Amino acid sequence: MIKVFTGDVYTIQESEYDRDMLLEFFLNGHREEYLLLYSGDKLLKTLSYQDVLFQRDVPERVLSLGKDVFAEAREIFFSYESRKERRNRAVAVCSEQGEPICILYYQQNRTNYNYIISEFKAYEYDEGLDFELLSRADTFVFEEYEEYTAFIYEALNRKFPWKKKVFLDENAELFGIELNGVLPENETNVVRIHSKCEKNFFAQRDQTAVYSSLELMTSLFWKKQIFYGDKNPDKKFMLIRFPLYSSGLGDMIRFCMTKVAMVEYRNLDYIPVIDLSIPDDGNQFSGGRQENVWEDFLSR
Repeated sequence: MIKVFTGDVYTIQESEYDRDMLLEFFLNGHREEYLLLYSGDKLLKTLSYQDVLFQRDVPERVLSLGKDVFAEAREIFFSYESRKERRNRAVAVCSEQGEPICILYYQQNRTNYNYIISEFKAYEYDEGLDFELLSRADTFVFEEYEEYTAFIYEALNRKFPWKKKVFLDENAELFGIELNGVLPENETNVVRIHSKCEKNFFAQRDQTAVYSSLELMTSLFWKKQIFYGDKNPDKKFMLIRFPLYSSGLGDMIRFCMTKVAMVEYRNLDYIPVIDLSIPDDGNQFSGGRQENVWEDFLSR
């Protein structure tokens, strides 16, 4: 996920760059903040603590504020293959006059148990997305403006232009969205969207009218079709695949079967296939071996 940085930002001239001095600065209570590196009046790049600590190569790059700014930032961040290389990468967004407006930074998708969740490296709007979840509510309240809420907002505008959309984050104004920070009082069919880590990602919910932006993105793109060959041209399969991490047998069965039940409930023309052979998933059943744990239990 790409987010808009809301903390403190500092500046430094290229001629003043000293790694030891910058490490001392970051370690003195500024590890989650960013530095803008200038050459005279020209902004060159944005530096994070990880950039300086690991002496990562950071290209001289700034973005111009525009409709595709999140897509451009995503292209930069995902040019690095490993999650470690992408961690806390950032890029400044500037006005036409070259003045910095904000900083966009990369944050890995995780649950609040620190489990890694899939990411959306490349995506775009089309009418083939699954809008069923978005169709349920009349009003959507966004707590934060970031990559996913920006896309969901645009999808709602295009598919359901009559639905009400409210942003509570002042950063939305930077991107040309009129801020309406008044929560609806008398409306009942309201969904609230946050951008925090989710404890039970797409599992049993405590609040039915509160979703994370990642959940809504998953609801839109879950049925992306992939073709693996010419066999079974008359059949469509739904691949249920996720890492187990520390989940027990009950969690594994519940998660898989809720997805199977969803296919039955919505009368979808899919054949569910469960494949839990995730590489390097150090769960208690396979010990990290790439084996389909689901089939191991079914065969006993």
